[in-house]
Amino acid sequence: MTHDPEAYSETLRLAESAVCTKLGPGIVLSLRDVIADYEAAPNILLRCDAQHSDVSPATSVVVKHPREPKGFLRHECAAYRFLSGLEATRDLVPGLLGVDLEHEVLVLEDLGPTKQNVLGWKLLGDDRAAAESGLVAFHRSLAALHGHTCGRAIQYEALRASCGAERHSHHKIHHLIAALEKLPDWLGPIGSRAPTGLEGELARATAIISEPGPFLGFTHGDSTVGNVFITESGAHLVDLEACGFRHILLDGTFPLIRYLHSAWAFQLPSALRLRLMDVYREELVRHLPRASDDATFFENMMACAAAWLAGLCMFLPSVIDADRQWGRVTVRQRIIAGLDHFVSLSAETGALPRLARASEEISSALRAKWGDEKFDLPIYPAWR
Repeated sequence: MTHDPEAYSETLRLAESAVCTKLGPGIVLSLRDVIADYEAAPNILLRCDAQHSDVSPATSVVVKHPREPKGFLRHECAAYRFLSGLEATRDLVPGLLGVDLEHEVLVLEDLGPTKQNVLGWKLLGDDRAAAESGLVAFHRSLAALHGHTCGRAIQYEALRASCGAERHSHHKIHHLIAALEKLPDWLGPIGSRAPTGLEGELARATAIISEPGPFLGFTHGDSTVGNVFITESGAHLVDLEACGFRHILLDGTFPLIRYLHSAWAFQLPSALRLRLMDVYREELVRHLPRASDDATFFENMMACAAAWLAGLCMFLPSVIDADRQWGRVTVRQRIIAGLDHFVSLSAETGALPRLARASEEISSALRAKWGDEKFDLPIYPAWR
């Protein structure tokens, strides 16, 4: 990773031009730190000092520029403009200080040191209290994001169009319905059969996600612990490239199954996962009273959990014969954990029993096929 300012001179020039409207003309950006610039990273992230003159106080900002512009940051720009325009949500995200849509450069408020403030790093540390309080703050902010934006789709769509963002982002969240529909197809190759009535359950889950009704709201789309900063003022969401209006519980099921799709995935203690779901729901009910009805909430929650489970099962064909690493754990570990989690969730809620039966069969068949491998996810270091 290079820290040579000349390597980023064009990006800094574009960023300086972008912040003029917000911070005033004559701003000079000085590179202070390269947060991310490596081959696997989709974006270059730079921490800079923004100054009007050598004697003026510096403002710390973060410059974001994709390595290969593909239009994804247009979604993020629309998200920041939308959320900062609502008094109830503007503090949930960093301030947008400047944007160059043509070259896809964003200049954002700096939320502080990455390894100190990003929630994922707190989970990988040894301070359990900080990790738990960070997760609680994250779920309250996520529920507030959802609750305050339900019913505002038209407002967001106008901003999305004005930023030139396509209707759908690049994220895998857009493939979950297709994954649900194909789930029975993955049973045959591992020697299992679809229980009678499974297709009906999957069709119902698909309908719930496709037509969220009161649960239609603004979602982050990639709401994982690597995209959350914890500061003294609370939890703030970043990297909103996968955002959009969709079923809010696709975000809200994070502590149940959604977290298994994160590169940061380790195991969360089961009692904590349930507590986080309660924290999320309690906050959500303040803005969306319909979520207080158990039958409605659990049916919607389980439909979204089923979608993320199907998203994990999409990887089955690629790891049937050989496992591969995904972030800090393997794909097989994630699949087994997702299947086992879903069986437990179904037992607790009574929802989607046929899919739970299929999940149990798939898990057993895979364990038998893959032999003595260790499938248990290690727990996050903060709880070891």
